[in-house]
Amino acid sequence: MKFLLSEYQSFLGQLMSDGYKCLSFSSPEARSIDGKNLLLRHDIDVDPSAAIEMARTENSVGARSTYYVLLSNRHTNPLDKAFRSAVRNLADLGHWIGLHFDATQYDLQPEDPSFSNYVAKEADLLEWTTGISVDSVSFHRPAKNLLSSPGSLTAPYSHTYENVFLREIEYCSDSSGRWAYGPPEDRQAHKTGKPFHFLTHPIWWGSEDVEPVSRVTNWMAQRVFDDFSYELPQSDNPFGDLT
Repeated sequence: MKFLLSEYQSFLGQLMSDGYKCLSFSSPEARSIDGKNLLLRHDIDVDPSAAIEMARTENSVGARSTYYVLLSNRHTNPLDKAFRSAVRNLADLGHWIGLHFDATQYDLQPEDPSFSNYVAKEADLLEWTTGISVDSVSFHRPAKNLLSSPGSLTAPYSHTYENVFLREIEYCSDSSGRWAYGPPEDRQAHKTGKPFHFLTHPIWWGSEDVEPVSRVTNWMAQRVFDDFSYELPQSDNPFGDLT
């Protein structure tokens, strides 16, 4: 599968036609290792507005997913009006909202007794700024010692790297702009009617066939252009005409 929204739409549409049911990671049923359960998930590393087209694509075929929003990065401000509006837009399209948590921001290790407290504080911030309840948690670039860690680490929220979601249910990811475990259409889970955990990063995807790294480069260029125009709207923009 290429990183095209049209191909993604076709693939999801087929899963829906085959009787798959989309579940949130907080649902008790999501832990079942049998049945046509689809755990559809997106980690938003940079900009929630970049995920809206993917959310609309899913909505068009009756699919629901969880969008995990990263607060601790250099590109987004959870108090910014556009950020808040984008997250609410994702929820209005019928999707769940989760927290994308970066433990390295606090030098946290799984054995740290305050781990869940840091998660709770970020979840509270996301809920306060958007008015949307946080459903569950995913880790940003998780260290190996976070993989298959118990749910108690982020309690009362479930997290997507619990053993059942990562090892017992078939997992597919487009991390780093490549199919690390093989493309989703080739996976056995959905071919045999088993649960399927499918992760994408919306920043890689679009309507044209573009290399993932180029998509991020284009996004960054547009962001710099927009930031300059926002701060100095009456000045000539030195970053060229990107409109």
